[in-house]
Amino acid sequence: INGGEGFDCKEGSMRGTVSGNRFYNLSRQGLYIDAWDQHIEDIDVFNNIVSDCSFGFVLATEQKGDVSNVRVHHNIFYNNRDSGIEIINWGNDNSLEGPKKNIMIYNNTVYNNGWKENWRAFGGIHIQAQNVSNVLVTGNIVSNNCAFQIAHNNQAGLIFSYNLIDGHNKLPLRDTNGTYYARNRFPYIPIDGDSATKSSPLFIDPKGADFRLSESSPAINKGNPAKLFQDPDGSRSDIGALPTTIPLSNEVQEMATNISLFPNPTKQGEAIYLTVKFKNIIEMKLFNLQNVAQLNITPVDISNNLCMISLEGVNKGIYLLKVKTNDDEAFIRKVVVY
Repeated sequence: INGGEGFDCKEGSMRGTVSGNRFYNLSRQGLYIDAWDQHIEDIDVFNNIVSDCSFGFVLATEQKGDVSNVRVHHNIFYNNRDSGIEIINWGNDNSLEGPKKNIMIYNNTVYNNGWKENWRAFGGIHIQAQNVSNVLVTGNIVSNNCAFQIAHNNQAGLIFSYNLIDGHNKLPLRDTNGTYYARNRFPYIPIDGDSATKSSPLFIDPKGADFRLSESSPAINKGNPAKLFQDPDGSRSDIGALPTTIPLSNEVQEMATNISLFPNPTKQGEAIYLTVKFKNIIEMKLFNLQNVAQLNITPVDISNNLCMISLEGVNKGIYLLKVKTNDDEAFIRKVVVY
């Protein structure tokens, strides 16, 4: 909080994951991958939430380093001053920019980035750097961003497909060639891409940071049809970070409901703990992804608003914990047993 950058993956990092983080109110970007003058490869960035920072996520090679095989998926970037996701060349000297290749940006939710009050006037997803190849941008929701939803800088080797585009995708200022500008240093060309869905995503409550899809959302079953991107239940992917089949991020919902579940993931045979502030639990069931009940749970009260849930006899896998409270409110959480 109130710092510079949230998480930096720098200089020789390999075969790692950046997951389960929450960054906000930072003066610079929330998540940053920069090879500097070395090599970075095989990094997964997923299930993170970044808001009210400069950029949400940035990938760069500042001093002739190189980056390959990076996957950025199932993250939520919202209310950031600059772009939600940016592949960038920071310096004016292109000779220092190293290569960035085999980058996948998929199934993210990118909302309300690039503030008009910010003189840079960025937007949703921006591929600005020139030294890039084999970059796939697919299955993302880009909604209500300022200068553009998705944009590039006329590079080869980029694929844009199956994204949901919601909001204007240009600025009124342009040069004689039709290139739009957020700032001379960062030119951009808006693009919808192939098989785009151009509509409101119909979030449940975006102003309240609840980016789950409503039942009538046009993003449902409209994502990339390749098996790699399937939803957890095996159906065609929904567009965005939160498929309707399973709530992928507890953090967004906890903001409104004051609910937490920990540790999650948890080891087979151990217990997990649930807090539901200001509410009493009257029913709790654990289901597998085929919606078959595995346990009818009687929680053990530990203290006020805290209960213990035994997972004895539950096999390794992904489950849905369905809870009903005394005021007839129901909620669902993902539970991972390993």
